[in-house]
Amino acid sequence: MESADAAERKWACVAVSNLIQNDPSTRRLLQGKNIVGALITRLTDSEEEISNTLAQYLEGSAVTPETAQNIVYNFADNVITTLWCLSETSNKALNAINEINLIPFLMSFLAARDKISLVPVIAAAHCLYVLTDDNYPAISDVRANAGYTSCLLDIVRSSNGEIGKAKDAADPRVVTLKVLSSGDSPSSIQGPNSDHKSQGELELERLEANLRTVQLALEILTGTCATLPDPESHASENILGEADYESEDDLRMDEEDVNMREDGAPSTTATSTSFLPTLVAPLLAHIHPTSLSFPPLAATSPHPPTTSALSAIHISALECLNNVFLSLATKPNPSVSADQDAGRKVWEEIWSALAAVGTETGLGQERRQEMWHVGIGVLWGVGNVWKGTLIPEEEKVRLLIQLCDSTQDESIKVKCVGTLECLAQHSQSIDGNRIISQYLFSMLPLNGLPSPAGTEPLIQAISALIDIYSDENMPYDINFRQGGYLARLASSVDEVKRVVKAIDRRKQGGKDLWRRAADVRDNLVAFIQYRKDLGL
Repeated sequence: MESADAAERKWACVAVSNLIQNDPSTRRLLQGKNIVGALITRLTDSEEEISNTLAQYLEGSAVTPETAQNIVYNFADNVITTLWCLSETSNKALNAINEINLIPFLMSFLAARDKISLVPVIAAAHCLYVLTDDNYPAISDVRANAGYTSCLLDIVRSSNGEIGKAKDAADPRVVTLKVLSSGDSPSSIQGPNSDHKSQGELELERLEANLRTVQLALEILTGTCATLPDPESHASENILGEADYESEDDLRMDEEDVNMREDGAPSTTATSTSFLPTLVAPLLAHIHPTSLSFPPLAATSPHPPTTSALSAIHISALECLNNVFLSLATKPNPSVSADQDAGRKVWEEIWSALAAVGTETGLGQERRQEMWHVGIGVLWGVGNVWKGTLIPEEEKVRLLIQLCDSTQDESIKVKCVGTLECLAQHSQSIDGNRIISQYLFSMLPLNGLPSPAGTEPLIQAISALIDIYSDENMPYDINFRQGGYLARLASSVDEVKRVVKAIDRRKQGGKDLWRRAADVRDNLVAFIQYRKDLGL
């Protein structure tokens, strides 16, 4: 990339772009070699054929030779693709990219979409989408320029024939560009071009492009579903009327944001009775793996880009479902919880998808593990929405316990414990309740020894036991009395207090964990006293 030969610099960009698109480990390696700095230098390359042609053609010059145009397109595509991939790899890379004020450069491609090839336009749109995902400097740059917002809105609202050159009207990537633009109020879907591709290879690329578009739509929808509105409120009617604005520009930009959401993403203000069939059912359809979705053990996929795209779609759909049910658990909706058949259907579909994924571990199976990790979060959310109605089947309980014991990730342990807690509250499943409660008790500190599960899972386990046995009239409460659970809880109080006291509030998230742990500690003491007073 730093060669004196311009051709070598171009091919180095192509090579980097190819290497990093589907390989996070290579991204981290190149990040350690200051690849971002080298790419930033290439954006202002002194080679006349590159820099001058780029500026001229984005401005609409008709004198640039077609061969030079293609060089510019591929070069820009490779550099931009590499930048957005690296921006997802680390905060250090993202901060470096923020410092070069890349947004005007990216928007210049989107503004010239009707004059140039779709290849760099889509790369720029994807880079913009990634940079504006919870990244205030980039978001601020976009919102500060009303022309940028208008450009994105124009893309979302335009017909396919109005984007790109005439020959691009039927290109499926036009849809990708529109999806990205809706998320930008907010990938190159294929790698650098190469000659001599067979018809089969071209068809695979087309299919991969369509899959990447679905993935993008799911990612955007995931953010939209992060906070479903209170079904009793009418936020959509008052979104502009009750807000305080410092200027008319602020009001106009908020109006444009609302329009963007209306045009580019499903509205979350749909009534609670309709969201399950209209939103959840299509998402469930995207979580079931195909034979190409995950690489087999000790073998490679027959087409790695398709495998990468399919597995990303399944995980994105699960993440979207996770946000849906997390929101429903946070803001309970009686009309949804009352539909027990729907709850059982969702529950079984998620388990069916996870069973098809399999539990293989090892090198190259990271996506399989990610499916399980995200899937457990969805199961916890579903369990909370339909708590007490889901039967704790032995095989499912065993798998949850197995996953909890095998992982070192405390957040996954917490999800497993939370899911088990929900299953334990099925009133008629006395045996299932006993198996789960005994496992939760195994996480408690005993005889001065610390919890084998870790601090956060321990806190979740104690909270679960309190919740499960808060109603002494439940049929499964017999397990609490016959198992001597009250004495076992009482014997753990001093150690639990020490655990709470030892939490380092200076660490990231330490204060929040300490507050929750302190609440659980106090609840534990009060719960023990409550059960003693019952005299059962």
